[in-house]
Amino acid sequence: MDLRQLRHFIAVVEQGSFSRAAQQVHLTQPALTRSIRALEDFVGTQLLDRGASGVRSTRAGQAMYQHAKFMINEAERARHEVRLAAEGLGGELTLAVGEMFVDHHIHRAIARLVTEHDQGSVPQVSVTVRQVFIEEAVPLLLDGQVDLALVVAPASRMGPGLAFQALAPVPFAVFAGVDHPLAGAASLTMADLTRQRWALLDRPHADDFMVRYFAGGRQAMPSASVRVDSLALMRSLVLHEGFLALLPADMVMGSTATALAAPDMPIVRQAGLLHRSDAPLRPLAQRLVALLRDTFPAGPAGQAGGVKRT
Repeated sequence: MDLRQLRHFIAVVEQGSFSRAAQQVHLTQPALTRSIRALEDFVGTQLLDRGASGVRSTRAGQAMYQHAKFMINEAERARHEVRLAAEGLGGELTLAVGEMFVDHHIHRAIARLVTEHDQGSVPQVSVTVRQVFIEEAVPLLLDGQVDLALVVAPASRMGPGLAFQALAPVPFAVFAGVDHPLAGAASLTMADLTRQRWALLDRPHADDFMVRYFAGGRQAMPSASVRVDSLALMRSLVLHEGFLALLPADMVMGSTATALAAPDMPIVRQAGLLHRSDAPLRPLAQRLVALLRDTFPAGPAGQAGGVKRT
């Protein structure tokens, strides 16, 4: 399969137009059309439909697009690793990490991986770390842009082509500042919670959970809320501005935040590693998995067997 044809096909799908795609890949439109037809001949089926509103993928084309993205990214990675090998280096690894793990002890696992491959004072591997939420992690994995993703993976976000290796339980609770009016309550109702100001994570997986949580108590979502895409900012709003927020317990350890006696809390989710199920992990990725397993039992998620309430 010709990688140029795959690049041409990706351009047409993403541009939704042969003319715009031709400009992007620096071909004439007839040459681009011939390239796509050659690809369709190779796979034995039609991949694109031309309509009045533009070019759309067929069902086969949608499947081809996912494979094409993965193959192009793998080809680029292979090219880069060959260059590293030619320079005497050992390879590269890309890890996607959820925000809640940035202050976790994963730096030890990463540093140890690099140190293990040193020759004298010269590092032999290249590690790239990208901070993501689960919504970004899944397409990056499926496209082959990252090897592993360290995340808390809701079941609703798991799909075909992915495998999950659990590392440690992560307790979540509704937190408030120590001076919040609800901080000393022995028990709370959903109605008590909806009357407060909330900091909400602006991500689909968080929306799904919060809508179900309040609906379970026959309450609407809180009307007074701030939506953000940062757990650290949510923590600051809790600690300093009188907001409530659903946060992982390890993110507020050592602070003055208090876990409220909210209904059905705490909840426990699993932290773990996501990767493609249909592509074997390379040795460098397998070694990082082992190092992360060694890191987690002593980390915040491993220590948080319960959530302290005051």
